[in-house]
Amino acid sequence: MDVLNSVTEKVALSHFEHCGQITAFCYRLRDGVEIDAYSMQMQSIVLNGYLEQPTLIDDAVRDLINILIEGVRNFSTELLTLEKDTDDFHSCLKRLHNVSIFLFELFKVRGPEVAVKLVPHQVPDFEPVVAACTLLKEIDVNQYWHIEYCLLMWMSTLLLLPFDLDSMDTATETDETHATDIIYELGLTYISRSGAVRNAAALVLGRFLNRGDVLPVYLPRFLKESTEKLTELVSSDNRSDSFYINGVFDTLTTVLNLRQTKVHLKHIDTYVNLLKMFEDRALNSKSSLLRKVYLGFAQETALILIPAQKPQWQYKKEASSLFDNISIQGFTDEPFVYTTNAESSNTSVQTQARAAEDEDELNDDDFAGCVNGEILEFVLCLCLDGIKDSDTDLRVLASAGVGRIVQRLPKFLADEVVAFIMSMFSSFEPEYVWHGALLAIAELAIRGLLLPHRIGPLIPIICDCLFFEKLVGKRYVGSNIRDATAYVLWAFFRTYANGELQEYLPLITDRLLLAMCVDREINCRRAASAAFQEMVGRQTVTFVDGIDLIQKADYFIVGNVTRAHMEVGIYICKNYPQYVNTFVSYLLDSRLEHTDPKLRELAVELLAGICNLYPDVVLPITIPELFTRVTNHEPFVRCTAISSIAAIIRAVPFKSGLEQHLWNIMDIPSTIDDQRLFRGRGGAKIREAINTLMEAIFMMFPIELTFYTSKVDYKKIYVDMLMYHLGYPDEAIRESAAKAIGICSFFDVNTLIDRISSENVSHSRGACLAFRVFKDIPHECLSEVIQELYKATIYPENKDARDYETKKQAIQSLVYVVCDYFDKLTEHEGAEQIALVSEALHRCLNDYIADSRGGVGRFVRQAALKAGCVFYRVLVSKYSKFMSHDQFKEYLMLYVNDLMRLIFEWYDSVRDLAITCFFSLITKYEKKTTFSLFDTDLIFTNPDVFKMDKFLLSICPHDVSIHLSDKFVEVTMDRFKKQNSLWIIGKSFYEVWSPFIVNALDAKVREEIDILDSLCMGFINSLGSHSETCANRAADVCYTIFNEVEGMSTAFLNCLLPAVQNCGNEYDKSNDIHSCLRAISLLNKRSLLNQDILKDDIIEIVREIRRKMKGCRNISVILEFVEVLSASLASETASNEVLSVLIGLVACPYAKVRKLAGERLLMAFMAHKHLPRFGDADIEMLLLTTDWIRPTEEMKEIRTKLLETFGISPAPRV
Repeated sequence: MDVLNSVTEKVALSHFEHCGQITAFCYRLRDGVEIDAYSMQMQSIVLNGYLEQPTLIDDAVRDLINILIEGVRNFSTELLTLEKDTDDFHSCLKRLHNVSIFLFELFKVRGPEVAVKLVPHQVPDFEPVVAACTLLKEIDVNQYWHIEYCLLMWMSTLLLLPFDLDSMDTATETDETHATDIIYELGLTYISRSGAVRNAAALVLGRFLNRGDVLPVYLPRFLKESTEKLTELVSSDNRSDSFYINGVFDTLTTVLNLRQTKVHLKHIDTYVNLLKMFEDRALNSKSSLLRKVYLGFAQETALILIPAQKPQWQYKKEASSLFDNISIQGFTDEPFVYTTNAESSNTSVQTQARAAEDEDELNDDDFAGCVNGEILEFVLCLCLDGIKDSDTDLRVLASAGVGRIVQRLPKFLADEVVAFIMSMFSSFEPEYVWHGALLAIAELAIRGLLLPHRIGPLIPIICDCLFFEKLVGKRYVGSNIRDATAYVLWAFFRTYANGELQEYLPLITDRLLLAMCVDREINCRRAASAAFQEMVGRQTVTFVDGIDLIQKADYFIVGNVTRAHMEVGIYICKNYPQYVNTFVSYLLDSRLEHTDPKLRELAVELLAGICNLYPDVVLPITIPELFTRVTNHEPFVRCTAISSIAAIIRAVPFKSGLEQHLWNIMDIPSTIDDQRLFRGRGGAKIREAINTLMEAIFMMFPIELTFYTSKVDYKKIYVDMLMYHLGYPDEAIRESAAKAIGICSFFDVNTLIDRISSENVSHSRGACLAFRVFKDIPHECLSEVIQELYKATIYPENKDARDYETKKQAIQSLVYVVCDYFDKLTEHEGAEQIALVSEALHRCLNDYIADSRGGVGRFVRQAALKAGCVFYRVLVSKYSKFMSHDQFKEYLMLYVNDLMRLIFEWYDSVRDLAITCFFSLITKYEKKTTFSLFDTDLIFTNPDVFKMDKFLLSICPHDVSIHLSDKFVEVTMDRFKKQNSLWIIGKSFYEVWSPFIVNALDAKVREEIDILDSLCMGFINSLGSHSETCANRAADVCYTIFNEVEGMSTAFLNCLLPAVQNCGNEYDKSNDIHSCLRAISLLNKRSLLNQDILKDDIIEIVREIRRKMKGCRNISVILEFVEVLSASLASETASNEVLSVLIGLVACPYAKVRKLAGERLLMAFMAHKHLPRFGDADIEMLLLTTDWIRPTEEMKEIRTKLLETFGISPAPRV
């Protein structure tokens, strides 16, 4: 049953799981449903997820293409009936464009050469497609190139219909232009375009010119016209001309590729002349595209000249099967056995070789007499030079061309080509030349053109290439070489008989197993795995459980570098011990000295795992070698050696031989310190590694052996070093030191308590961090520790001494200490500590401190969110011992209110974390360390689980069921973060989440915990976001929620004055004043300011804002203040004072502010009847004729004149 479940799981991971979603979207496109750009982008992202495995969509791709082609057919037909430049025409064109965009994405994912074969090809579609292409050509709408591409690809399929074009063209019965002329002109037009449209046009024109009913007329015409034009453009540097040149060569390549040899031989002189004409330009061009199309055309020209024949000297092997390979020898008890049927195979090969030589001697003269040697040599040199090209696509094309041409050559010429390719493996050649040579070798091997006697010299080169890696600057090159090498081995195993590779299999096997486990690139590991699979299946090699090994190293597992190392690597070493030495040697010699830290970490873990399997064999090799590297001159080598020793200590039992090296291991920290190797480059990483080593020593070595049988006082050495590192400025060093201290059984907790209140910021940070992981705090010190941590959550009065990192670590440690020691607290102590934690959490959740780096208070809020969630999970099952239900409920409501506010925080990270905590409180899932408030009936009522499931499925782009009862928080939030992070923090956040949050709680609960006030404060924070998009969307949501949720608008407006009062012109007090200003101005634009609610507060709000803005020089903030004043003029009680303030701003030093103040003053005077002298023509004329961007001195006179005219006094100073 377990096997069945595992197989089912693998199948679930390897099918077109988004088929229903994509199909539904295609139907929407076909039906003309309006699709926004965001939805199109999201569906395209989902479809592009199958680019690496396009065959997974094969079962559905035909249906998807038919659906989309139906949409193209309907909309293009409708388009032909509409008048140009009308709204209906552009609307139809837009719908056609949407369908074409997604059809293009489908072609791209599956590959145009495969997808085009699945396009419908009925005769009635021929004329509409031609007419639609003609229409698009006439309107020349370049932004709709997707439509042109799809129509051209459809036309290329329709041109394969076996009917004469005249029989499908109704224009032959009239005087209209025939379809043949239209298609020809369309092809000539579109091959001058760039990108995918030109490729589609070349395919259309190539298939058109190869049709028997048009070839005699149009091919000579095309050759004549294109040759004449190319003659004029041969020296042109114009970019548009280069598009035409590429299009012509691409078209001719398509024409020649369809193989009507006798016809093309008539025009061979034209083809040769074109090759010679563009020889200099193509070979010296910087455009890889021109070199590529020129090389493709040259290859096809050469293949026309060489007679098609199957060479007798070509290598052939007898038919074989996996069943035959296995049944030859059966399974044995040996873990790895090589067997072969070498005699029969060698006899067969020798017989083939003799026959090939006899046949070859007969054909050499005939070959020389029927082939133009000059052209053949020219094209072959082009291909061999193309193998050395720096462009990858060109090397692939050149290697394929070499294989195709060599397949038609006699043996002596082919052998010369192979020898030349093998000479490319020189240390003087760059890495891309090696890559091209490997591709050519693979191509020759697949075609049987690389004879067995050439394999021996190649094997050492190939084994070296399998691990080729060279550091160039700050990056490594060579991944393409390793990938191509695996491809070569795959070709060898697939092509040659069992006996040909027998002597090389042990060496190849070692290298392949290593490559598929430890290579850094995903494509190289997968290529090595595929090659190994071919070897097991075809080379008569039997592994015990060999199929299991292939399944263990499948496409998905080796795709993850960590799983490839730790699962596949450990599996191989455990089940095939003969490869242990290979793995250990490679890890020690290469991976542990690699400059990539991620690879070094994985190598350390893999080496430790191997040591755990075979300690008696591996430790005598590994530990002495690592000791020699501890003092290496390279910092990263020292660091990796120390980390490796620490990992081995944790992985290997003490009595497995490690005790022999005990004192050498114990001396490492003091040795590093004595030689001053902590200093200089890489010193921080070495300190971190030493902390890890000490942690491993504390964890694994017996205390009495470590500290009481030695003359050296290691206890003092280690404690002093850890205390120094705990106060180090680097956070990673402090964390590693804290972990070591946390499991140290002899550490004195009093030394940490004294450091919490230290003036040294690094010391206080480290002390607070250490208590988060400290395992054994004496009961007599517990109360003092909690009090000191609580004090650390309060900023000192001295602003320069405030440190957000200390506060962040203190709140986390405070929560963890209280939670860990709940059972040891008395009733009085527990109630007191719970009150302290609750107060500290509330303080930290309202921390908006900022410095030169920005709003660093968000890190404190994040830490408090996590800590609060943990605190209440633990407290829910223990509070009854310390307090009443109502008291606990009061503390919990305080946290929930803060949580509701932070759900609408403008920082994405805080918002995402707040949502996670929200779900952890309102959902039920099974886990021992967690809880659900449903169980206690404290605040939240049971929501409709079905509706919540339905809601989550509706917003999740993947069709996967989500169950609230099965670890809901972990599953849901993990999916959001990994697959839906753009959605969760993107444009749809406020529209979806805010109504859900409000409606998830019933009216009684909302009223009881004042959740509306918390949500309103969160909205005000979001309205003050630095992101204009975030602020505008928050305002849009306000409009939506205020109309749907009763009392929301009242609660929001009631929060404005408290929000302004909590703001400050200093960063450390609370939210920025900008958020409140933007809240008022944006809500006013949406007519949300209810003056009946604000009439008593509006004047106080304006005065408070003026006090907070005293000395403000931020123009954007002042502009928002002008908008607030404009909105406040609607209040009769505040009109005179607000009017005087607004008039005062017309003399502001900033021109933008003066202009906006004047415009808003004019609008208010014409709109509000309660303003003084409403409708006065003189004032209206003054406001209309004043140039508000005059110099400040002139505007002061206008300000005085306006105050006198309105009859009001200047605004009082604040």
